[in-house]
Amino acid sequence: MQQGQPKNLLRSSLLLLCFIFFLRTAPFFNSVFAYLSSILIYPLLFVSQVYSFFFLPLLLYMSDFNQLQNRILILTQERDKAVKELVELKATLSYTKQTELLRLSASLYDHTNLVAIGGIMMRSLLKNEQFFLIDAGMNMKVETDMLVVHERCLVGKITEVYPFYSKAALITDQNCKLAVFVGTEQTGALYEVDDQLGPHLSYIEQPELIQNGDLVISSGQGAIFPYGFAIGTVVKNKQGSSYSLKLFTDLKNLRYCAILSRK
Repeated sequence: MQQGQPKNLLRSSLLLLCFIFFLRTAPFFNSVFAYLSSILIYPLLFVSQVYSFFFLPLLLYMSDFNQLQNRILILTQERDKAVKELVELKATLSYTKQTELLRLSASLYDHTNLVAIGGIMMRSLLKNEQFFLIDAGMNMKVETDMLVVHERCLVGKITEVYPFYSKAALITDQNCKLAVFVGTEQTGALYEVDDQLGPHLSYIEQPELIQNGDLVISSGQGAIFPYGFAIGTVVKNKQGSSYSLKLFTDLKNLRYCAILSRK
């Protein structure tokens, strides 16, 4: 029986080939074969069509989308870097412009040295105490009783010094008193502050010489404030019995000030 098996297999293969040839050559069976083949092939064609029209564009879209996301990320990082550099440049330019005149003004006085230029970190303009906190302290060699000025105008003096900032009492504080000269005649007077009159003049040597709009400057007769720093202008009341001052410096909006030491 084992010897007959190869013959049987060969016989069966020949019969199958003849049957397939018959189906391919016979008109009726040829159409049946094509019909059955189309049914078997259709799912493959459908899957191929779905892949071509839906999945392939989706894959291409996802690939392009990922590339666009990476590109957007790179551009965003470059933009953030450029914005940061622009902000730093503008801040540096603004600081230079706002402090350039302070440096120039400080250099005009032979009897003072520029110690530091600092920004106003905090301000108190209450009636009982008026002061600035300035971002310059022991780290910039600031000491007590140093002058605080803006351009050529007196702002106050340093009263307390800390490692990284200092406290400056303002000329609008009620404890502030300083000797001044008034007008072109350099009339001597005392500058002081109170609740009713605010900044005003007292102990005037020759009141009859005082006029509205007269310039008031530090006289340099005290131990702290040297000569020549502007304070404000005289504003007489209607009766002429008191002499208030209109200060040059807007302390509410001041952003930077210079700290000077006496030579």
